[in-house]
Amino acid sequence: MQDTKRVTSIEAFKNRQYRYQLAEYSVEIERMTIRLEKLFVEGASLEPTLLEKIRIELSRIFEISEKSPLDVYGWWNSLNNDFIRLNQNYQDYMRDLNSARAEELMKTAQFLMYKDKLIEYLRSFVKGLQLNVGVIEEIMRRIMPATLEQIYQKTVEYELSIPRLDMEPDREELYERTRGRFASMQEWFMEVGGVQSEASRLF
Repeated sequence: MQDTKRVTSIEAFKNRQYRYQLAEYSVEIERMTIRLEKLFVEGASLEPTLLEKIRIELSRIFEISEKSPLDVYGWWNSLNNDFIRLNQNYQDYMRDLNSARAEELMKTAQFLMYKDKLIEYLRSFVKGLQLNVGVIEEIMRRIMPATLEQIYQKTVEYELSIPRLDMEPDREELYERTRGRFASMQEWFMEVGGVQSEASRLF
């Protein structure tokens, strides 16, 4: 794109200056590179506050399903982002905890000083699980299929209303993605089809 912000004369305008924008793939590669750089700096964590946030957000589902598509979409994104963070952080932390490096560390004298801190940290997370998982499961069991259908339809409706220049999203694809995300949440917090939940495995 021609950059006309600092043009002060006709000559400067004729001698065009351009600004370049990365393609979508380049942007994603750059974001991934940044995430990889931060991987060992930030580290994984277990956040009991995320469980509490998910419980509070989910308890609003009955009132939010009657709201406008914009409200439903905002609520849905917030709930999903918290769930994705919870799941990723828990998987990363457990991977680190069960790694060969951690196993070697546990055999050293240094670990004895670290052990009490680790136990307290895990205890805090388990307490968060005990306080919230049962309530979340109960809320999920009370949600009627009609309520979920309203949530899915309004979320998809709002996504389709967002003006996009490059492509028109497929309604069926958006619907299946939205439904699949909630199904993943259910499988994490409650037993579905006789399969043990992820929360139970984590306990």
